Amino acid sequence: MLGARVHVIHASNPSIIGLNGTILDETKNMLSVWTKRGIRYVPKLHTHLRLESSGNMIHDNDMRGRFYERTIGP
Repeated sequence: MLGARVHVIHASNPSIIGLNGTILDETKNMLSVWTKRGIRYVPKLHTHLRLESSGNMIHDNDMRGRFYERTIGP
């Protein structure tokens, strides 16, 4: 997801709903998003994002944990 342009559709924190930007970094529980106003931190829990490139929705369950814990091996 790093480098993806996203739009926050739903979040438990109402101040980040509607946030647009590019994902810069990812930790276990947070995403760092570069916006026009600088870097904003978006919690993964209870957050739904829309990818601007494809329009696909990403739910909090899809983002749970670190990225290498979500990858599927051979």
